[in-house]
Order: sequence, then structure tokens, then C-alpha cells
Amino acid sequence: MQFLFLLLVISLFAFAKADYVTTPACVEVDSDIVVGFENVGNAQDNDWVALYPADAIGEDGAPGIPALRTLNWVYSCGSRSGCDEPSETGPVLFQHPQFWLNDDGSDKNWVAVLARWTGTGPPYTIIHKSAPFRVSVDCSPPAEVTTSHPTDNPTHSPTDQPTDQPTNKPTPQLLGAVATKSEFGFKEEIEISYNVENARAGDWIGLYDENFSLEIGERAGDALFWVWSCGNTDSAPNCGTRSAGTVTLNGDRHDWEMKWPPLPGNYKAVILRDSSRSSWEIVDVSPVFKVASPTEIDAESLSLVRRDLETLITNNITLGAKFLRLGFHDCTGGCDGCVDLDEIKNRGLESPIAALTPLVDKYNALLSRADIWAMATLVGADVQQPSGFRVDFRFDSWGRRNCEDIYKDVGCFNADGEEVGCSEDRGPAHFIPGIDIHTHDLFEFFSDEFQFSQREGVAIMGAHTVGQLARENSGVGGPHGWLLENRRLDNEYYIELVGGTSVNSPLNDLINDAPNWVRHFESNSDLPDFDDHHIWLGTPEGNDGRLIIMLNVDIAIVRDLNDSNMEPGGEVTCAFVERDFIDDPVCPHVPGALEHAARYRFNNREWLLDFDATLRKMVRNGYDMTSNSCKVGNGVCQLRWNR
Repeated sequence: MQFLFLLLVISLFAFAKADYVTTPACVEVDSDIVVGFENVGNAQDNDWVALYPADAIGEDGAPGIPALRTLNWVYSCGSRSGCDEPSETGPVLFQHPQFWLNDDGSDKNWVAVLARWTGTGPPYTIIHKSAPFRVSVDCSPPAEVTTSHPTDNPTHSPTDQPTDQPTNKPTPQLLGAVATKSEFGFKEEIEISYNVENARAGDWIGLYDENFSLEIGERAGDALFWVWSCGNTDSAPNCGTRSAGTVTLNGDRHDWEMKWPPLPGNYKAVILRDSSRSSWEIVDVSPVFKVASPTEIDAESLSLVRRDLETLITNNITLGAKFLRLGFHDCTGGCDGCVDLDEIKNRGLESPIAALTPLVDKYNALLSRADIWAMATLVGADVQQPSGFRVDFRFDSWGRRNCEDIYKDVGCFNADGEEVGCSEDRGPAHFIPGIDIHTHDLFEFFSDEFQFSQREGVAIMGAHTVGQLARENSGVGGPHGWLLENRRLDNEYYIELVGGTSVNSPLNDLINDAPNWVRHFESNSDLPDFDDHHIWLGTPEGNDGRLIIMLNVDIAIVRDLNDSNMEPGGEVTCAFVERDFIDDPVCPHVPGALEHAARYRFNNREWLLDFDATLRKMVRNGYDMTSNSCKVGNGVCQLRWNR
């Protein structure tokens, strides 16, 4: 008899050890679940209960193994905001926990665990775990199957004997906020479920980046997106008191300068309220959830980046021309988001690169650095158009790769063949034409590098309509730039290069009725990094004698500069136009190119359309469109590196 009693005690002890955490055998999707636990003599106030997929814990889930982060959790007292004292036993209630089936819709096994917060979080320490339980669409027992033979060992009825130490604690409720999914698609609506104690009419739910400092009881900063606890964003809540519910964050609301959608990344949902301690006191912070990167980019997504670029240029209008220059230098050799700032021809580009770096960091899950630089090139042109006819300068392609990705196996080398590493300011060396290039070589470069026609080559040179020159960056001083109105993108560049009264004017008028450009020697004896230069100076009528400049590369699109009329140092021996006081012969015109420049000189609309198409072609240099990547109604095509 004593032996049987001892065996019974041992059996009961073994049974208790196996059931520190208990759950129902089956739970239907979207149903509440009660988890029982017992942790007598070892409880701490930072113990908590959580639900995990069974395969996330493993078969050997012994006490002491790490627990991963979960969205389904509650402290052992039933609260998400902490416990005043340890709870040794109890049930905890999970209201509408986040349960999922297998991808094919079949039942999935889960476990409940009792775990401990170690202060360093995740991984956490598992104290005990339940036997697996099943999540199913239907937990109804199967239909009874009758047999002609009774079972050999029928089961006994359960005992009515009560437990020795019943708890008098009320069933705790899940308190706090939790996203309804661990991962949302890009631009997908985000649902947040919440349950709060002592709810107030002014309670609201906000969305924050996971790295934002969020401490319960402290004041929160501005949320990325927010709604009142009843789900609206009216100026006054008018919700009444809502202690529990689910709210949706989406693109229907734009109060508080909210810019939907949130960028790909990790986020937390926060319950906040006005209290005696703070106007935005944090009541609870949800576990982290994710917004995934898009598999395709559409125009709406790109508008987020474009809007920030427009703001950047509006606040510093000089950046527009600098972004245009950065785009040309980056896309020579293929747009790869990298330029070598040690190369003298790239001087001055550190300014636009630095200005774009915060946006590159902000949107790196959406676009590459090369994509953002390319978009900045187009936006830089767009915002400088005057009123009247305008083109869109639409960013219609994405998928550019950064140099550190393209050349990761071979490295990046400078013009001297030295490996310099691959980064935004140490990219591979590419040939950039100098300012003393011959006409034939200029158009050959455009053709070989960008596959530009002669007309496109003439059109792209109109970028010199905006911006100015700094001697410390180029060896040429041009405080007024090429034109006096150097922040307005229009066809004035061609007005200063072509004469006549219409595109049909006689050839002699197109040449000799043009403004007179005077050759000028510029000494750089005080700039040891630069050679002396020969440039062209002009004085537009009605501008108080202020000088503007043209470089040999500008003159070369309408005058044929070659070995016979330009010395190796850049000195040109022919005149721009015929004048009585000029003895030198007039430089020959460039057939075809002069006519293209004349069309632009008399038709700003035609130039803007051509410049837009040519600039977009330039920022796709080095790439092909991937097959079937340009979807109807989307208009944004994915690119593939082709070099």
C-alpha cells in the first residue's frame, strides 16, 4: 500500500512537471485562447507568456533555450505594461491572437511558453513550454463512427475533486497594442488591435520607426501616421471611450503631413493619451512588425522621393544645376551612383552628393543610390523651368545598381590604375571630355558613350543654361555662368549662339547675326592644379556690361573646331562671327548641328521636349529595359545592367 501511494505521488509529480504551461488541444483561427501556467517558487515580475509556431522552438524545447521575438505575448499578470508582483500561477487570456495556418491553408501546430525578460532582449530565456496545440479553421470533433464491437478499454469519467490550491485571481485581459500581422506588404493597409485599461476619449494610436525612443509613461514625439482609438483623424476625437478595437492606417488620411505609405522597414504601434504627466503619454508599445520592400516600383511610390527632392531644391535653388552636373558625371560610363572625387574634373560634386545622402539613407529600401541620383538629375531640371510650357522630366525607370555592387568582384580603379575601393566618392574612373575638345570628338563621345544622335548631343548641351562656374572647381571663373538668367531652364543658351530672325533665315544670318563672342585668355598661375584656359566672353545687350562666358566645348556645337583652328592648349585662331574690326577668318559652322541649335533658338517648346527625352536617355546609360517590366498604366520600367 505504501508502495502504491509512493508511486502515485511520483506519478503526480511527473504529471505536474510536464504541465507547467497548458493550452487547449485545438484553437480555431481568430479565437481567444486561455493559457494556464504554474511557476511556484521561481516567479519573477518580468516573466511572460507567449505563443510561437511549434517548429520555431524545436523538439528539444527544454528550459533555458532562447526564445525568439513574438507578436503574441503578455506578462504573467496579464498586462502588456508590466506586473507589480510576480505571478506564480494563473491563466492569461489572449484576445484575437495572431494565428496563421500553413501557407496551403492546412492546420498548423503552435506552443505556449513561459519565458523571462533578461533586459537585453531577444533572444529571451524559456522557462517552460506547453505541448503543441493545433490551430485550425474548424476544431469540431470528427463525426462519431459506430462500430459493432465496444472498445476494450473504455475511458473513465473525470473526477470532480477540486484542486488543492485554487486561485482567486480574476482572468487577466490582454492589454496593449499589437499589429494584426508580423509583416505587411508595401502600401498595404496596416491594422492595429488594442486593449487598454481606463480608456479615455482622447486615446490614439500612432506608428513609429522601431528605432524611435519609446518608453512607457514618457512623452512621444510626432508619429509617422496616427488615428484616434475609433479610427478617424478628425480635429477632435468624438469617439467616446474605446477600451478595445482595431484601427486601420492607410492612404485615405493626410492630416499632420502624413505621407502614405510608410517606407519599407520595421515599425512599432503605440497607444498614447493626454494625461496629467504628458500631453502624449505612451501607454503601450507593440512588438516590432515589418513593412516589406516592394517587388515592383510604381509612379506613386516614386512620388515620395520626388517630393523630398523638390523640397531640397526649393530650399537651395543652386542644387538644381549641381544635380544636373552630378548626373552627367555619374552616368558617363554607366549610372552607378559613384564618382571619384579625387579626379580633378569631378571637383565640386561633393556638395550635391552630401545634399542627397540623407535621402539615399531614407529611401535605401526603395531605390538604389544610383536611382536617387538619376531622379535628382531629372528633378533638378524640372524645378528650374519657368512658367509657361513645361515638360514633366518624369523618372520612368528604376533598378540601377551602385558601383560597390557592380564591381564587387573586380574592384574600382582610378585613372592611374590604382584600386581605390568602390563608394559614392571613390567610383571607377571614366572619361569626361575636357573643355577644349574638338567638334568631331565631342559628337563622337556623345555617340559612343550615350548613343546620342547629333541632335541629341546639341540638345543635352543646353543644360549649360543653368548653373555657373567656380575657378576652384574648373579653372574657369564664371560668376554669372553661361547666361545671366542662370537659374531658369529655357532656350536662352541657343539664343546666345545662333543669329537670324527665324529658323528659316539664310545660313549667313544664322552665323553672322549671332552675338559676338570674344576670345579671352585666362591665367591660372595661382591655381597649380589647373592649366591656363582660353575661353569666350560676351556682353548681352541691356545687361549693364556684365560678362557671360562660353567654353570651347560650347562653341564647338555650332562652329567646327578642329586641328586647323584650335591649338593644343585651347587657343582658337578663328573668329565666332564676321566683323569689320576682326581680321581672323570666321570659324566654319557645323553642318546639321547649327540647324538643330537654330530650331531650339526659335522654339523653346521643341528644345524642352528634346532635352527631356535626351536627359532621360542619359540617366539610363549602361542599362537595358528588362522584358515585360513596363506595365500598362504603371509607366515605370525595371532596368538591367548591360556592361
